[in-house]
Order: sequence, then structure tokens, then C-alpha cells
Amino acid sequence: MRTRLSPAALVLLMAACTGEDGLKVIHEPPAITIFEPAIGTTFFEEQLVTFKAQVTTLDGSDVTDVSHSWVAGEATICESTGVPADGIATCTTSFSDAGAYTITVTAINTRSDRATATVDINVAYNEPPTVQLIAPESGASLQSNDLVIFEALIADAEDEADELTVTVTSSKDGVLGLPAIGTTGGEYSGATNLTGGTHLLTITVTDTAGKTGQDTATVKVNDAPSAPTVQITPDPPGSGAALTATVTAAAVDPEGDAISYRYDWYVDGSLYQSSTVPVVGTGVTQRGQFWEVYVYPYDGAAYGNPGSDSR
Repeated sequence: MRTRLSPAALVLLMAACTGEDGLKVIHEPPAITIFEPAIGTTFFEEQLVTFKAQVTTLDGSDVTDVSHSWVAGEATICESTGVPADGIATCTTSFSDAGAYTITVTAINTRSDRATATVDINVAYNEPPTVQLIAPESGASLQSNDLVIFEALIADAEDEADELTVTVTSSKDGVLGLPAIGTTGGEYSGATNLTGGTHLLTITVTDTAGKTGQDTATVKVNDAPSAPTVQITPDPPGSGAALTATVTAAAVDPEGDAISYRYDWYVDGSLYQSSTVPVVGTGVTQRGQFWEVYVYPYDGAAYGNPGSDSR
């Protein structure tokens, strides 16, 4: 049976709660409830997890006067910070070790009244992705003007292949800007040019939980030598005179390799001879002919652009 207090009784009750400073206020702690993730949810190692809790005040105070902090067991995972105006307190973190975790959030108002809520989650071991770089092969010799084709096989136990993120870097050229994902079948491909020199190429595959797998290859990229400066003598030549192509400014190889030359002689636009001989012999040339020579520098791996002259 309910008892209704008379006005006089209310006055006596208020008086009982009144001290020298007036009416005493009964403090009400904030209320907090974790609504995400659900109890027993399983995540993987290194996977980002966002916890969300609803915070409300019961004494008419502003929810932004409440702070919240989060712990996993006894380890702090999110330091104390203010609750936003919508009352939703969040904490985003990841777990490096597999196991069962109890997550506790604590809400504290300005009078140090506090409330807590907990949720239990599981963290499972996450297999790192695998990657096999098929091309280019380690030890390959390439040319700086070649389009280098990259091919790899990628896979992951937990994620689909097209959910994996791929990055290809060079110790010399940095990030190569190749495609960031592979196909659903696990094939990966891309193409780019590399500057001259020795490159340690690294392909890194990252799964959705942040674990990575790598493969590497070392390749040498050859820069072709520069064009030489060439002069045909005599100038002017007489009919039947021998022609000699002289390199007046040598080609320069970026890697410092020794350079040899190939001489391509043309008469009236048609190839006469291509050899390492810089001379067209006596009795070959005739009055009115137009002779040209193109001298190609060779560094043992590639020909560079030619130097030329004509008479």
C-alpha cells in the first residue's frame, strides 16, 4: 500500500535533509552502456577494433562534463577524454596477441561519480599473407629504357586476394606507384621503368588486419652511354678518297663501363656497312654521292644513341 506524505511531513523530510548550507543534493553518477561490439565477438590480431558506449546523465548535468577511459584487463587502451555532445564514447585500438579480453569503460563526472560497463571479446591468431615475386627474377639485368613487368602471386588465409593491399618499392627509386590490389584469383601484375643502378625490389602485401608478407628481388638496371661527337675526314673529300669517322668527344657511360663503337655507314640513304671499322676504303666513294656515318656507343650491355656526321 502506498503512503502519501502530507505537506507537513514533506516539510519535516526536507528539514531532515537540510544542513547549515541548505538542502543536500544527492549525487547521481552517469550511466554507461557498451553497445558495440557485441559480447563474444571475435577479431584478429592487429585488426582495428572500435568500441562504442552510450553515456547519459541522470542529474540534469551536461554529458560533455563526463570523461571516459577504457582498459583491457589492467592495461589502458584509450586514455581519459571527454564525452562528445551526442553521448557516444568511442575507443579504437588493436590487439597484438590472441586471447580472450575483458574490456571495461569508465565514465566519471566532475564530482568524481563514476560508472562502468564491460564487454568480453576474443582475439584470434591472424595468419600473415603470403607473396611470391615471379618477375622480375632476382639477378636479372635490365635496361633503363625497358618497361619492367612485375608479376606475383598473393594469398591470405582470412582475406580474399582482392582485399589485400600491395606496395612495391625500390631501394633506389622509392615507392614505384604500381597497382595497389591484385585479382580475386591471387595474381598481381604491374609495369614501370626503373632508373639505372642496382635495385633491391620489395613487394609488401598487407591484409585487412594489418599483418604483412614480403618478397624481394635484386636487379641491375643499365643506363646506356651518351652519344659521342663524330667528324668525317677529309673535309671536303675527293672522289675515290677514303672516309674516316673520328670520335672527337667520347661517349660517357653512367656506370663507368668501357665503351666500344659501331660504325654504320650510309651512301645516298642506303646502308653500306655496319661494323667496328671506322673507315670506308679508297676507291669506294664517287663524285656526287652523299655519305653519312652513325656511331653507336656500346657499354657491353646496351647501345646508346649515336653521334653522326655527313659529307
